Amino acid sequence: MKDSIMKHKRVLGVGEEVDFLSILEEKILGACPECRFDKATTFEMGVQYLASYTYDVVVLDIMAARGSDLLDQAQAHNFPAVVLMDNGASPEVLEGFMATGARAFLTKERPHEIVPTIEQVIKIESMPRWKRVLRKLRGDFQPWFPPNGYGY
Repeated sequence: MKDSIMKHKRVLGVGEEVDFLSILEEKILGACPECRFDKATTFEMGVQYLASYTYDVVVLDIMAARGSDLLDQAQAHNFPAVVLMDNGASPEVLEGFMATGARAFLTKERPHEIVPTIEQVIKIESMPRWKRVLRKLRGDFQPWFPPNGYGY
């Protein structure tokens, strides 16, 4: 069995739905037990975790109370964010979050895709900056929508 790129990485999950956070934790730790997963159920807890630790990826339920404020906080700390959204999110809403720096989008109805999405975000984030820019210029790189991710 090959090692996951998530090995020894730290992931923060923030959302008000405790059951959904437990599902995320189960999926992430099931795929990579050596990964560290922290979860916060309130805005205040999320801010405290973001200020206290360095995260490789932050998974945010953007529809939760003050979710976009948490996205801003993650960006302020230079932590890549994966945004969880409801199925009915409009393209305009997605464009707004892309402008604030979200790296990927998923619907809550597709939790089985969270691990491949996190792995893709970590892979992209670990590339040298020049390589990301070159791939983007060539047109074969879309940092905002990972394979099997949320897109229109």
